Amino acid sequence: MHEVEQAALVLLKLTDIQPFDRDNGKTLRLFSNFFLVKGGYPPAVIRSELAERYSMALQKALCYQTGPLVELLTESVAFSLGYCLGEPPSPPLFVVLD
Repeated sequence: MHEVEQAALVLLKLTDIQPFDRDNGKTLRLFSNFFLVKGGYPPAVIRSELAERYSMALQKALCYQTGPLVELLTESVAFSLGYCLGEPPSPPLFVVLD
């Protein structure tokens, strides 16, 4: 099984059981990224603009439709890799005004 699929399934299973009293989301995303990093990939960082899509993908995955979650994680890994390689546009330079 591909590392992205492993990460998606770990995230799904842990989300289903909610093992902690609080901060499950952050902790579970961290745990699921273990499989990506172990396989030589960067972590899948879910950007804030994808929060609604992420929530919907998790809901679908809980109903055994894992495709959207795997796709979202794949896109997030690709974005992270691009970011590490300097591909996204850099933030504007800090300019001190007189």
